[in-house]
Amino acid sequence: MAAEAARGSALTGTAARQLPRCGFGSAGSSPISTEAPQSEAPQSGAISQSVTVTVPRTAIVHLGADGRVVAVMTNTGCPPRPGDDIWVRRAGSNSLEPASWATFRSQRWTGDFSRPGVVVTQFD
Repeated sequence: MAAEAARGSALTGTAARQLPRCGFGSAGSSPISTEAPQSEAPQSGAISQSVTVTVPRTAIVHLGADGRVVAVMTNTGCPPRPGDDIWVRRAGSNSLEPASWATFRSQRWTGDFSRPGVVVTQFD
């Protein structure tokens, strides 16, 4: 039964990505949906499925030895904002620690955050 479910839920097609809005008032997650493209529509009698996944908005902030922000990465295409899960990586450490938005409320984020998962260097 599990094998049949796994085969039936195999994703075909390309991701239909929604562009983020970088407003600072919204909280929550970034919806991502994957649907079969029109050219791969199911034939008569075939099963078609789509999947929607909710990914928590996450930011990883890298701190230098002096405790200042040196780089940041998000999965949203936006700078860190209220409602994001924020994690801190301190210089010389390979572990992540949770942090609150209040810790970085006055931080001025610089750089191009339009590509999720790319580390953006921060300058004072």
